[in-house]
Amino acid sequence: AVPMPQRIQPLHNSRIVGGSPVAEGEFPSMVTLQMKGSLGNYHFCGASIINEMTVLCDALCIINENPSSFFIGAGDVEFMDHTGNEQSVDISSFLVHEDYNDQTLVNDIGLILLSDPLIMTDFVQPAVLPAAGEETAAGTICTVTGWGSLSESGGYPTALQKVDVPVVSVADCSNSYATGSIVDSMICAGEFGKDACMGDSGSPLFCNGKQIGIVSWGYGCGRPRYPGVYTEVSYFVDWIQANSVTL
Repeated sequence: AVPMPQRIQPLHNSRIVGGSPVAEGEFPSMVTLQMKGSLGNYHFCGASIINEMTVLCDALCIINENPSSFFIGAGDVEFMDHTGNEQSVDISSFLVHEDYNDQTLVNDIGLILLSDPLIMTDFVQPAVLPAAGEETAAGTICTVTGWGSLSESGGYPTALQKVDVPVVSVADCSNSYATGSIVDSMICAGEFGKDACMGDSGSPLFCNGKQIGIVSWGYGCGRPRYPGVYTEVSYFVDWIQANSVTL
């Protein structure tokens, strides 16, 4: 049996392996969850826009965290460049799924409720969600984005990265990981040398223009036989809609 993978740990040391930089406005629903620090702010997790007042991420990023210590940065692709498209909004509260299990990462989903509304522009837009229960076929080529470091031991880019990854069947993914660790509310994607890794936790996985996944966990970075594991958004659409805050 394969041991339970140890990427089930706080995945805040984000990595996107095998990717390339994102253009301005290419993924306008992508945001950064930034931690406020005395020496400056830093990228903590990825997340995505649901509406003006609500942002989607994974539970692991926000559980037991103080919302006043963070803010959301939208409309940004390169932390070192200021284009005028960026927006920063404080956070009123974090909402973790009531059935989140921090051992198995089942129901690894959460919402970030904002203090003030985001202003929708060409560079700041809500993600398109799938229909409840919508399935994504194995082999579908999807795109994951994030500000992660570029290898298992690498440094962090300041530019948003993207990488195309194929969806892996539940059967094949289950063969890679410990028995029972892949459940219906998860979806797997990735191949050797291409992965969202140790983090980019909370970042979106897009397939055919819809956000079908949230980076959750895995084993290593772009390793053969170990695809990345994502929270499957279609499983939680009703929960997202029921718990989102609107203007």
